[in-house]
Amino acid sequence: MSSTFDLQPRISALKRMRAEVIAESDTQRIIDLGGPWAIVEPLSDGWFPSQNLNRVIDLHCAEGDFESLPERMIEVYEGTPRHFVYLDPSASSADLFRILSEAGYRVCNEMSVLARVLSEVNREPGPFTLREATPDLVEDLESVLSYHGTQEQMWRSPTVGLVGQPGSVVLLAYDGAIPVAVGTVTAHEGIAYLSSATTVPEWRERGAQRQLIDARVAWAADQGCDHAFSETYRFLKSSYSNLVACGFREIYQRWICRYESDPEVRAGLIHTLDGHQPAPR
Repeated sequence: MSSTFDLQPRISALKRMRAEVIAESDTQRIIDLGGPWAIVEPLSDGWFPSQNLNRVIDLHCAEGDFESLPERMIEVYEGTPRHFVYLDPSASSADLFRILSEAGYRVCNEMSVLARVLSEVNREPGPFTLREATPDLVEDLESVLSYHGTQEQMWRSPTVGLVGQPGSVVLLAYDGAIPVAVGTVTAHEGIAYLSSATTVPEWRERGAQRQLIDARVAWAADQGCDHAFSETYRFLKSSYSNLVACGFREIYQRWICRYESDPEVRAGLIHTLDGHQPAPR
């Protein structure tokens, strides 16, 4: 497998391309910060990073002085209750961590980035029927995503979101006629991103996600990709173990830093990898 630092630029390029496709729906904006880039979603205010789209990515790509980055990021997110920074490992990580800390950003969690080579893929059929989620299957897609906690606004506009977009496939898993799980794959310049995996709670631990992972990996190989990657949290043990069982291995950990616009809330936060407790209402 390519090294961490060989894959990082390709991972970054794919994620930015994907975000720009979603941004065409006008639900969010992409703002360039001179290397790093910000997703701005005014309606997104979740306390947990997985439920909040307001985030800055690729800080280590900043051109020039890092010291001005916090001021520029805070200005971009003026009027939002909070935003997050995704800090990948790099030669600049120590300096960036110091600068963020001095500006009031606090580490709240870390995300595992896993990847695999696509030289051999599993094409064996599984117990579920898989179908591509075309616009006429959006109701089935919505039924999978309807349980509490799911916040994937990219699904809400099937003509502009990832459904039906060139270079992306959204796969639904069915148990008979019942849609029970979903997973997305996007390919860009020889690398594929597996994301947005969700299973209806009653159908979890029955193999739907492993089948969806294998199917998405096979699709990526057919598109000529040489690597695939995905992201998850270690505390999501089933998600992590499914990826590992399908040939992925962790290549690095990404720190997630929080910035609270309310100075009183911000003052009470510490650096931790165990997550912050929501602020009292």
